[in-house]
Amino acid sequence: MTTIVYRNGVMVGDTRAYSGSAAPIGVKDKIFEIGGYLVGVSTSHVGLAERIHAWFSHGRKEPLADFLPSHLNVESLQVLAVAPDGAAIYIAETLLPIAVTDEYYAIGSGDKQALGALAMGATAREAVVAAAKYDMYTNAITTSLTHGGSK
Repeated sequence: MTTIVYRNGVMVGDTRAYSGSAAPIGVKDKIFEIGGYLVGVSTSHVGLAERIHAWFSHGRKEPLADFLPSHLNVESLQVLAVAPDGAAIYIAETLLPIAVTDEYYAIGSGDKQALGALAMGATAREAVVAAAKYDMYTNAITTSLTHGGSK
């Protein structure tokens, strides 16, 4: 799975890649910028993050459920998308986007550890690194995006 954190215009994700729920197989980006949104995807399904990226690329014109294979089990799916003005949407297994508002966000298998670090004042990157200490599905090698696209 993963840990993805957003705080103060910065989204950070760890890079550990899994082959489903088996052993790590390398690294990958789990966050992207599209249409002004910073988007992070946490899922145990190989290739699902790329489908979410494609859905955002197509302007989210159709329901997400119509964009995914019908046989797909999306129990582990979590998506966080934050607009430049800080407005955020969260998508989970219902595939229905809901508006959320808070000072910071964390999703994925290390979300509780990251939220604890954020509550103590950690930056987004520091929160992911803290989660990596206690969540075996998160590593401390991170990528980050800010509104405007810089990494």
